[in-house]
Amino acid sequence: MKFLNVPENGILPVTVPGAVWGWEAVLKRFGTLTFKEVLEPAVEYAQNGFPISERIAHDWRLPNALPLKACCTKPDPDSVRTWYVQGRPPQVGQIFKNPDLARAFHLLQAQGAAWRLTGGRYRQPYFVHPTNSSVFGVAAVWDRSESDGDDVIESCSIIRVPVNALLADIAGVQGHMLAILRRRDYQTWLRGTPVEARAVLRAYSAKLAAAS
Repeated sequence: MKFLNVPENGILPVTVPGAVWGWEAVLKRFGTLTFKEVLEPAVEYAQNGFPISERIAHDWRLPNALPLKACCTKPDPDSVRTWYVQGRPPQVGQIFKNPDLARAFHLLQAQGAAWRLTGGRYRQPYFVHPTNSSVFGVAAVWDRSESDGDDVIESCSIIRVPVNALLADIAGVQGHMLAILRRRDYQTWLRGTPVEARAVLRAYSAKLAAAS
């Protein structure tokens, strides 16, 4: 599905890539508590609930976000189930609970940020990185749009390409990986023609990567 502009509401303009891994990385480098201890207050609020404040009651009014094509005529039912109380916007003083978030946090407490569930089974994650550099760039597309109300929306989509030989056993032959750019291709991706930029989108050489 193609969009000339990023929709203002719904799932498309919202993305939090790697947030949990970021939390754990910051905690390991600067923190003094365990991941389990840090998450405990959030688990408590999500599981047992908290009273809705005036600000939350005012702000939690879900805009129409569906369908994705020719948007938007109705709210997202998953968002309604998550953020509303019995299908209606929360009112001041009501107790709000998020049991799904509590369950996710319990899994993170037990297994850390490496947790991933596939088909009901725990799957071992891998740290995949280039061996010839500690820092690398990936291909991405940025967009900026303004609504009639002068709201500015900036978005970024990271490009993926078919996996290389190293990742074939991890993600499967049908899987994808980030489009890691070679240093000499940076300027081509940023300043080249569309044809030139497309030509640098390829799986990163398996000989220059490792998985642990």
